[in-house]
Amino acid sequence: MTVSVETTTAGPFAGNGSQTIFPYGFLVQRSSDLTVTLTTSLGVETVKVLDIDYTVTGLGVSAGGRIVFVVAPAVGDSDKGV
Repeated sequence: MTVSVETTTAGPFAGNGSQTIFPYGFLVQRSSDLTVTLTTSLGVETVKVLDIDYTVTGLGVSAGGRIVFVVAPAVGDSDKGV
């Protein structure tokens, strides 16, 4: 039996050096189900660490919630949540 998995993405969102809150519009049951990736202006991707680099609101809410960064992504950087 094949089990299909759907990956939903929020973003990418452009960093401006001051914005720390970014929305996602889909159900996330557990924070460990979400991967947040930051891409620098040079194209280098880094997976961010929950409770160190960011926190998550809206767990268990079908309409989604927010990813809240501790430090705002820099101008030229972009982030996305999967």
